[in-house]
Amino acid sequence: MKKKPTISQFGDHGILLRYPEKIDHKIHKALTQYTHFLSNSFSEIIDGFTIAYHESAFYLKPDVSVDIAIELFVRKFNEANLLEEFKESSTLYTVPVCYEAPFALDIDEIAQSKNISVSKIIKIHTKPIYPVYFIGFLPGFPYLGGMSKKISHPRKASPRVKVSSGSVGIAGTQTGIYSSESPGGWNIIGRSPLNFFNTEIENPSLFKAGDHIRFESIDYATYKNIEEEVKSGSYSIQKKTYK
Repeated sequence: MKKKPTISQFGDHGILLRYPEKIDHKIHKALTQYTHFLSNSFSEIIDGFTIAYHESAFYLKPDVSVDIAIELFVRKFNEANLLEEFKESSTLYTVPVCYEAPFALDIDEIAQSKNISVSKIIKIHTKPIYPVYFIGFLPGFPYLGGMSKKISHPRKASPRVKVSSGSVGIAGTQTGIYSSESPGGWNIIGRSPLNFFNTEIENPSLFKAGDHIRFESIDYATYKNIEEEVKSGSYSIQKKTYK
């Protein structure tokens, strides 16, 4: 994607990169590349950043002038073939999910509303490779793009008081994973036995913006086996480089 995002001040001491307000994988990929490029280029003046669907925010170190930082960003953007110089590989994670009872609380309702079988729902949901747009709502909760509209379903009118950690849900045209137990209004179609947010490690969130996820259907017995491996620390998630 050749079009560059706009650059503006964010709050009192930050910078915002912004594309038109749209959920689009090409926009998010370019935004992620620009964000990491600028973060690497100006690490001495940046404290951190966050990435969302169509915009990212940089948090500057206290002694840095916002005006000077914006000038540096603009100057860097004017360099030729910026993204040709910076191509970052992503990590593709395989997430096991059990789409059976007692985990798939709403899958029958979705199947009935779409007039398709539960097995078809599972097949459609496990087919795509989903980009992680950003982490939000809960610490470690990945908002994913690329779900088929064939299984889209409105958010629940009355949210549940408690949704279990690892629950995989659908809300509108999006799918995501509850990283911890929480109230929630997404339609729950399964659960993963993995730990998606671990406060005992340096980077507690399993995923970050720019990563990719594919779901793998497992049966209940396999779920319980993996759950035990996760508890004992012997489980390693499947992952590989993805371009």
